[in-house]
Amino acid sequence: MTTETITVLVPGGRLDGDFPVAMTVAGAPRLLTDEDVLLFLERVPAAGPGKRAGAGYRIIGLDQGKLSIITDRAGKRRLTHGLPLDRDTERKTAKRTTTDLAGLEALIAESLAQ
Repeated sequence: MTTETITVLVPGGRLDGDFPVAMTVAGAPRLLTDEDVLLFLERVPAAGPGKRAGAGYRIIGLDQGKLSIITDRAGKRRLTHGLPLDRDTERKTAKRTTTDLAGLEALIAESLAQ
């Protein structure tokens, strides 16, 4: 299996310096360190001098385009949308539904084979 690094642009952010400034965008997804996710992405064309600024991908539909991948107590990997589980207690931090990841992978493979 090969790995590739991509740049995912998320609106908002923080700049530190003499006059620190931060901006939050309603609906922007929150990506956690070491979080497994399925992202629906679209390419952002390069712009500016040298055509490098802004090149990368953005998440389609802001937070709607991010699904977290969790492992349930039975060891089954599932997709979920919304707030993450408390990783220590596996308690839901908000009401949400989950979808079987293997089922989605099979559906995608079947669609690509047609």
